[in-house]
Amino acid sequence: MIQLECQFAEEEGWLAVIRADDFHDLPHLDILYPSGEKQKVWLRDLGDDKMNMKEARRI
Repeated sequence: MIQLECQFAEEEGWLAVIRADDFHDLPHLDILYPSGEKQKVWLRDLGDDKMNMKEARRI
């Protein structure tokens, strides 16, 4: 899993913004908005966990 976290204001904590993993059988990105909305973007499966995460970083 790869996760990008951002801090939008100094007094606020860090929030996950984008997470890449293959926990649901296929590689995907979870895009998490400050409003609480979530979006899942499915990625092509390259057949290897390391290659899938390398592809997710590229996007």
